[in-house]
Amino acid sequence: MKLITGLFLLFVASLIYMANTGQENILFELKRQIAYGDKVGHFLLYGTSTLLLNLALNGKSLPLSPALQVGSLAVLVATTLEEFSQLFIARRTFSVLDMCANVSGIFCFTLFSLLILKMLSRRQDGLSEKHVTDELELN
Repeated sequence: MKLITGLFLLFVASLIYMANTGQENILFELKRQIAYGDKVGHFLLYGTSTLLLNLALNGKSLPLSPALQVGSLAVLVATTLEEFSQLFIARRTFSVLDMCANVSGIFCFTLFSLLILKMLSRRQDGLSEKHVTDELELN
């Protein structure tokens, strides 16, 4: 999972670099063809980054609350810095709506990652209970 997450984050970083330097790619063309494509792209890219990072970190959370996932917070900080950096890059445009799409994706995919982690935990607990039951029956 960590390899997939690392590769995806590298992919996102390459998209940011391409946008910062005015390069084109098929995804940039696709976003122009879809209504609200830019906002959908922000939602999906940063949401997927959140999901993968939370899963790669095995749901590591802050002591304040299990819902405060370290991966989610890392993506939130990175996307906020990236969006505000656009104020200083001539080819880019800062957008509050992009920030809203980023935060929405992070929030929705955090909930999704919490659900997946809970399902995996229950599955693991079920397998552990079955293993204990099997051991008791053998003895």
